Amino acid sequence: MLAIVSFQSSAKTRLDWVNVAGGAGKKSYDQARNTIYSLSADGGTNLDDGLSHALTLLNKDTVKNAASKNVIALTDGAPTKSQHYGNGTSGSADINRETATQAANVRGTGAT
Repeated sequence: MLAIVSFQSSAKTRLDWVNVAGGAGKKSYDQARNTIYSLSADGGTNLDDGLSHALTLLNKDTVKNAASKNVIALTDGAPTKSQHYGNGTSGSADINRETATQAANVRGTGAT
């Protein structure tokens, strides 16, 4: 199962959970690949909001009880915005603290 979230000034779920494993998953694999190819950097880096979206996705019944859950964050830089701090141009201790708290929340679901 795979889901894709982009996080710039704010986060957005680009692809909800799809099965990309062989056979019947081929169409979903292509959909996921096309979603990834369509991503671009624009605006700040709001990893905090991206992790918040990941947390919501991880708590969905679709994967809630999965034996293995992983979050992979690909970013072009340090967080410059969070849900409550920053304007997207530079980082701060508050942004880092809020992002770290959200990362701990994600780990609390059993995700690595």
